[in-house]
Amino acid sequence: MTDWIPLFQTLVWPIFIVLLLIIYRRPTQNLIRIIAERIRQGADFSVGPQGVSVGSAPKLKQEDRAEEKQIESLSPQELQSTYYLTHTAQFARIADGKDDYSITMRLDSGVEKR
Repeated sequence: MTDWIPLFQTLVWPIFIVLLLIIYRRPTQNLIRIIAERIRQGADFSVGPQGVSVGSAPKLKQEDRAEEKQIESLSPQELQSTYYLTHTAQFARIADGKDDYSITMRLDSGVEKR
């Protein structure tokens, strides 16, 4: 029986990985599909001792950049109806005898994404 122990130790991880791939078959298929799509779009792909690396995200389409140019040509009145700024302020503490506030600001757009 002691002769079989090295064989069992060698087979533990491959069997564990195969079981995980069987149990999580759908997420694994989705991950492989996403990686394949990124490679088709021109992203770099490498596998090495540091792990798996997929290149940067694909660049924006030219259509999106055309919309940016249209926004730049809007008048100030049109911009006010397109973008708005929201903010909140909450008292945080008193530091060095002065009131300290936590301020959150958010720039949002009334334009819906396609």
